[in-house]
Amino acid sequence: MGHTLVIDLGTTSVRGVALDPDGRIVAQHQIATVPDAPAPGLVEHDADELATAATEAATRVLTEVGDDAVTAVGIAVQRATTVVWDASTGTPVGPALGWQDLRTLGECLALGAQGIRMAPNNSGTKAAWLVQQAERSGVARESLRFGTLDTWLAWRLSAGRLHVTDLTNAGVTGLVRADASGWDPDVVSALDLPETALPTIVPTSGICGEVTIGDVRLPLGALLGDQQGSLVGQGGLRENVVKTTFGTACMTDVNLGHELHEVGEIAAYPIVVATTGDDAWYGLEATVITGGEAVRGLVEMGIVASPEEASALAASVESTDGVHFVPGLLGLGTPYWDYGARGTIVGMTLGTERSHLARATLEGIAARVTECVRAVELESGTAVERLRVDGGAATSDTLCQVQADMLGVPVDRSAQIEATALGAGLLAGLAAGTFDMDQAVAIPDVDRVFEPNWDDTRRADHAAAWQRAIRAATEWIPEMSAIKF
Repeated sequence: MGHTLVIDLGTTSVRGVALDPDGRIVAQHQIATVPDAPAPGLVEHDADELATAATEAATRVLTEVGDDAVTAVGIAVQRATTVVWDASTGTPVGPALGWQDLRTLGECLALGAQGIRMAPNNSGTKAAWLVQQAERSGVARESLRFGTLDTWLAWRLSAGRLHVTDLTNAGVTGLVRADASGWDPDVVSALDLPETALPTIVPTSGICGEVTIGDVRLPLGALLGDQQGSLVGQGGLRENVVKTTFGTACMTDVNLGHELHEVGEIAAYPIVVATTGDDAWYGLEATVITGGEAVRGLVEMGIVASPEEASALAASVESTDGVHFVPGLLGLGTPYWDYGARGTIVGMTLGTERSHLARATLEGIAARVTECVRAVELESGTAVERLRVDGGAATSDTLCQVQADMLGVPVDRSAQIEATALGAGLLAGLAAGTFDMDQAVAIPDVDRVFEPNWDDTRRADHAAAWQRAIRAATEWIPEMSAIKF
């Protein structure tokens, strides 16, 4: 039985990872690919740079484990980041618009007036914006192709043979029918997108063609969004497993079984967890738009030298001394969906030190995740008895402990911090026969369990103070806050 190669395109880096037949990472290579923010609310990537970095990372890993060791490739990506390219030249027609990009707020509002609900974090209006720019510059409409990053990378690695996506990625474009049965022609028409630009939707786990890494052609066995990848990597093909990934953003996900969950208000929203040729799993997700990115902000502002220093400083004090930080740098997601909210620090005094700011940042992330977990509980009708966590920021003991304290339930930190790659590898290996379903649904080992220490009084006091901080952060840009999707 062979190895599985995973390409993981995150928001700030690209990784190549190889898993052995026991699901252990035996090789990996990472390349930083930080997006540009040319103006407030705009987030852009260089699509060619992402594809080149992904190819390089995968080639290095393939060289390390051996060309003949790999039986399948899985691709996991930051979802909703949007690329439009000219199929006749293979050239992107503009920047890849990041999932955080807010330039199409107005277009989303116009769609709402037509009865079409689409958030600016979805891909649909981003694709329409890029198509319009391309047509104005003279690119033939029939030559245009649209895709999220899984589609773009599969197209590049197959030399244009594959134009595909899966429902974990298509589901966050805003272009799929409410029952997840395929592209919605009414929405596609409303956005004036050429139907020929849309990729074919294939199973999340299933051989859909071949890609070339270096000089080696390999079966492509899985395409999926990064959050579903980390849920699967945390044992989330089992029902009612709840995980939060502490990444650039923080996403809380749960698998609710084989029926699509319907919600009234979009606080925690329905997702497709994964599909195979024979089965499908559905669940809920809740979003903190700015999570670990807030810690990187401390570094960029010179308050700390590294995320590790932020965690150590936060651990050096027992409280924030009354300081609260709301990480709303690009607005607030679940349950507020306030795109006019902004990052806010309240409660500072002349006695506030760097350690208090560092702790307030970690507590702010944990407080937002707590709100997401509560939204998932409310929408699903099921109490969360423990939370599994992964992602780069989950290496902070302080963050994990504060998360347990605020939730009042144990927090299990996965032994595999980068669970996205594990999930993608499991699903690709499942398609290739490297892994069986028992392995795919297994709960992975826990690195450490964080038990809650706060009593009910402290938890309630913090929650009350947090709501005051939230009120200070919301509706900072009223005209943006007034837009609801």
